[in-house]
Amino acid sequence: METATRKSAGGLSESFYRLIMRRNSIYVTFIIAGAFFGERAVDYGVKKLWERNNVGVTFLVQFYLLFCYVCLQWYSFSVIECDMPNNPFHIL
Repeated sequence: METATRKSAGGLSESFYRLIMRRNSIYVTFIIAGAFFGERAVDYGVKKLWERNNVGVTFLVQFYLLFCYVCLQWYSFSVIECDMPNNPFHIL
């Protein structure tokens, strides 16, 4: 007869459950803090990537490129819309 208690070999998931997910208040705090710091990390990474790709480019050049992109998107959308039959926005 074996009377000794057996420990489960859950590993990392068992430890994570015991540490974080056992109590609802700790779990919710962990999720909110993870979302906050995750957002900060993504924001920092995107900002650094943007700055690295635009080294030496002035603000006016960036604005001009963005303006051209928006105009091109609007033009391609308006051309697609005007080519549709029975379009009330079609200008002759």
